[in-house]
Amino acid sequence: MKKSLDEKKVEAKPEKGEGIISGAQMSEGAETSEEGPISEKVEDWKAKYEETIRELEETSSRSLYLRAEFDNFRKRMDREKIEWLKYGNIELVRSLLPIVDHLEQAVSHGKVTDANDKVKAVMEGIELILHQVKEVMKRYGISHIESIGKPFDPRFHEAVAREYREGVAPNRVTSEYRKGYVMHEKLLRPAQVIVSETRE
Repeated sequence: MKKSLDEKKVEAKPEKGEGIISGAQMSEGAETSEEGPISEKVEDWKAKYEETIRELEETSSRSLYLRAEFDNFRKRMDREKIEWLKYGNIELVRSLLPIVDHLEQAVSHGKVTDANDKVKAVMEGIELILHQVKEVMKRYGISHIESIGKPFDPRFHEAVAREYREGVAPNRVTSEYRKGYVMHEKLLRPAQVIVSETRE
């Protein structure tokens, strides 16, 4: 009877390793259970990283664009400043040109008429004033357009009449009714001229 009980105990005893979960198996199960969440986090981090790189590239591109725009703005302002310094008083100069015309006419008439000493003294004073005015004009880049004997140029000349002159080629300026002026490269006013033509 005792032997049969011992045999039952032997039969009931589990074999080595049977029914026992090893540490390796537990670790493997834990890794399997955590593999899903870790993989999702990695994908999230990767997506955020790529988005951050895109934002940095866009910011860098916008920064370069704004820098180029600022450089263009600065260059444009520099050009406008130079233009203003050269031509800022152009309207004032234009308004003074008739005064120069009158001074020249006064000097011209004084030279061809007989006058006493007092009149001559006045004319000399006017001539001195005219000379000083022309020096100031020259200092500011204002110059007279040389017209007589030159080919007619509609950019600088305004024809007020035409005439035939012996030995003069057609379309040449024969005389000047009113002087023209330029300020640096810009036209202040065209010269009013008489232009030669062929005889009909």
